[in-house]
Amino acid sequence: MFLLTSDGWLNTTHGIDRILPVQEIGWARDLDPELITGWTGGPTDTAPRVSDARYFVYGEAQDSAALRPAYLPHALMISHTPNAGDVYLLNPCVVTADGEWEAWYLAHWLPGAVRYRSFWDLMKGEYDSFRDEQ
Repeated sequence: MFLLTSDGWLNTTHGIDRILPVQEIGWARDLDPELITGWTGGPTDTAPRVSDARYFVYGEAQDSAALRPAYLPHALMISHTPNAGDVYLLNPCVVTADGEWEAWYLAHWLPGAVRYRSFWDLMKGEYDSFRDEQ
């Protein structure tokens, strides 16, 4: 609903220049195939599977390296930062009971992604991080 109402957003953090307008949002595999190849090594994922017990940990205890690269081609890319590896993704492979897609902050400086239960949680996390830097 946020994306439909706002139709994008500028400068959410120092790493993300903008949340894309609705007409520019697309599947990561189409908008940035190199991102997929960089994490998966090719069209098929051969990385060891991360257990549910390790994957479904959110918040401070989360290990950003506990990523499932096989989800990347299915992710919806909702941000863009030219010449940077930081991106917001929505993951339809993990959906909450109330229909929210898991949200990722994938960054070049992380060993994986910081994952959130929803887009709302991602934006709240970014806001809290911004407030802590003030």
